Amino acid sequence: MAEKGMNRRQSPDPVSVLRGHRASVADICFHPSKTILFSGSTDGELRIWDTVQHRTVSSSWVHSAAHGVICVAASPVLGDNKVISQGRDGSVKCWEFGEGGLSRTPLFTIKTNAYHFCKLSIAKSPSETLETDDLEINKIVDDMQRGEQGDPLTDSTISKGKELSEGPKYVAIAGEQSSVVG
Repeated sequence: MAEKGMNRRQSPDPVSVLRGHRASVADICFHPSKTILFSGSTDGELRIWDTVQHRTVSSSWVHSAAHGVICVAASPVLGDNKVISQGRDGSVKCWEFGEGGLSRTPLFTIKTNAYHFCKLSIAKSPSETLETDDLEINKIVDDMQRGEQGDPLTDSTISKGKELSEGPKYVAIAGEQSSVVG
């Protein structure tokens, strides 16, 4: 009979420990094509880390300290220089970043009424996850283009870089009522 704990492997030594956040880190996300990592903390701070040099590239408070960040996300669908943050204040914000760090103001803000446990998710390939033949979806998009439910997303809003798929881009946001998706 083997001794207790003999089958357990030791945890590997970390390659690096990234220090800098003043509050607990709520979420992290690797950039899909660059050697950077995004982290969001409970005091509302979003940091961009260089994963080669193991240092902070940029840091900014993107949500209030009272609410904090619950989710960060990056995707090729957004473009090469954008990151999304979600806060416990019920908002999702899209930020542009570059050599100078994060933009001072978000590219857009979406109020979701999701304050605690509902995290955002980005579709990896929107053309495969949504059929455009659906009449109800086309009606929602037409309403958005007329400004009835918000401003439409254009190719320049979503991606200034390489396009992954042809055709219209869609964003689905669910609020308090599960039957209402905008």
